[in-house]
Amino acid sequence: MQVVQDAINWMMDKLAPYKGWGLFVWAFSEASFNPLPIEPLLFLLCLAEPELSLWFALIATVGSVLGGCFGYYIGYLGERTILERFFAHDKIDKVHKMYQKWGALAVLIAGFSPIPYKLATISAGVFYIDFKQFTIASIIGRGGRFFIEGFLLMYFGHTIIALIEEYWDVVSIAVAVVLVIGYLVWRHYSKVSNRSNRVIAK
Repeated sequence: MQVVQDAINWMMDKLAPYKGWGLFVWAFSEASFNPLPIEPLLFLLCLAEPELSLWFALIATVGSVLGGCFGYYIGYLGERTILERFFAHDKIDKVHKMYQKWGALAVLIAGFSPIPYKLATISAGVFYIDFKQFTIASIIGRGGRFFIEGFLLMYFGHTIIALIEEYWDVVSIAVAVVLVIGYLVWRHYSKVSNRSNRVIAK
């Protein structure tokens, strides 16, 4: 949509000159109230200074995690009413079901997936997800996303952008599936280990 592109262009004009600080502001807002994706500025900075790509990825991660914490408290204080003002009921219900099934792991999945991250952060507060688990999941999810993008841009430059834009959703979903499988395996072996320890203790 042209309106969205115009808004992205406006953000780029305002924040790109500040480089890392501008990226931090955009990442913070994107995780809590800003509907515009952070990648346009992240990509621009990484392509302009490839040697700093991982540094920019770190800035994006820190800004996004802190912004996510802010979004969490928006949801915690505003409850479901705040979600209903900005998101469709079907999206809210979908995220609610994810939290019911996966808990904080849903935040990690949202960090990679096409789901708007602010929906995940605000709803985490609405549905009272454990804040410590929420923060850890945010660090892994957002850090994983931005560092993968930063690494690819550092080594492949402009040639990788089209592939990222075309296949990122597929890759992110695949990574999310791997994470879910890894979590299920870990939970299974944790239960087995706990049962074994109880048997030994007896």
